[in-house]
Amino acid sequence: AAAKRARQLDPVNTARYTELAWVLALSGRHGEAQREIDRALQLNPRSFVIHVMKGWAYELTGQADAAFAAYRDALRFAGVPDESLRRIEAVYRAEGMPGYYRGWLNQRGGGMPMSDTWRAQLQIRAGELEQAIESLERAFEKREGALAWVNVDPGFQPLRSDARFQQIAARVGRQ
Repeated sequence: AAAKRARQLDPVNTARYTELAWVLALSGRHGEAQREIDRALQLNPRSFVIHVMKGWAYELTGQADAAFAAYRDALRFAGVPDESLRRIEAVYRAEGMPGYYRGWLNQRGGGMPMSDTWRAQLQIRAGELEQAIESLERAFEKREGALAWVNVDPGFQPLRSDARFQQIAARVGRQ
């Protein structure tokens, strides 16, 4: 309700749409989340963040090719060179989403934003669970705000049984 109200009060701010989409997706309301993302894209069709959100929403519903297309657009808008995008796409075609995530993690340059919390998400998706724990530990040391979602974000599911993850998640609640 608060996210919907924020969007109503600030209807030209794309962050209000992506925040609402995030909450809707986390609650399993994927269709509604996608509609909010589409509205945000109408306001800013070249936004890195909105395209990432679009990919995430597709990925949550098992639509890997649509997710990849949105992520590729995000990387393009972040300034990743076409040659690098072609390499990432080739890896995706050969290895699926884990290959894509490894490609993103190994991408040099392009000015892509990469917090340690986000790096951990990508590492999980690439199957690099040990590295993901290390990234989360760095994120906690930096007190990254995105860690607030660690206990509800489905992307962290592969780490939930790891005692180190449980310690981080418990400490986040006590910050």
